[in-house]
Amino acid sequence: MKTNNQFFMRFGFNIVKFVINRFNDCQALIGVREYFTVF
Repeated sequence: MKTNNQFFMRFGFNIVKFVINRFNDCQALIGVREYFTVF
């Protein structure tokens, strides 16, 4: 169980890092703004 928690924590941290990297990208920010403008 402990190893499972470590795996999911590492997996979640990688997702957070990936999302932050995408938001740091200007192109991604423009895409997100266009995405929300559609709705």
